[in-house]
Amino acid sequence: MDTETSAADEKASREKAAKEEAEGAVVAQPSSNEDVLEVERLLKESILFKIEELAGSIRVEQDLTRLKSQLDCIEGAVRILKAIEK
Repeated sequence: MDTETSAADEKASREKAAKEEAEGAVVAQPSSNEDVLEVERLLKESILFKIEELAGSIRVEQDLTRLKSQLDCIEGAVRILKAIEK
């Protein structure tokens, strides 16, 4: 009898732990979503900062090859911003 009771107690303990873990995962999800939103916000800020830097450089750039490279970089940054917004 003690073996059966012990096995039943152990099974109940495992089920309880699994349930608590599952409930914890549900609670952790909003935090994970908040983390993703924070990363997106920081990424947007970084990209916008870089665009501002490049915009200043473009105004005075004399080398057409370098100017094209800077414009290509801005174009890529804008594409990334649009993709994040979707």
